[in-house]
Amino acid sequence: MAMAADGTLWLQPNNTDVLLQYRDDAVGTVRSPLAEGERGRLLADDQGQVWMSSSQRVMRLGEEGLAETLRVDEVGGQVNVIRHGQDGSRWFGHSMGVSSQHQADWTHLSREDGVPLGELRDLMLEPDGTVWIGTYGG
Repeated sequence: MAMAADGTLWLQPNNTDVLLQYRDDAVGTVRSPLAEGERGRLLADDQGQVWMSSSQRVMRLGEEGLAETLRVDEVGGQVNVIRHGQDGSRWFGHSMGVSSQHQADWTHLSREDGVPLGELRDLMLEPDGTVWIGTYGG
């Protein structure tokens, strides 16, 4: 389940190929962008955009369905959290560390760079560029 900035509640029923959108006391459906057998989860980023993350890709959803797709090998791992920097960058916390995208450039940070061991569950970006990382392990 994820809440978009416009107040739309997105739901992902089990064992279906649709996503439900609940807004203004009405329920709509959008075909899931996942391939048959692909499992994913809904996320809302800090700007209220709704994404779906799977082991293969992360997809930004719009009112009509899929709006953007990034491959997991671009991002670095299955995405758990998405944040936006003041410089227009996007930060992805995932199963292998943290990745940031600024325009076409990617930066990947992992345990070797000081990212705590464990799957990321939250990121906070400070105005001075400091990145705070929360993992399931602490």
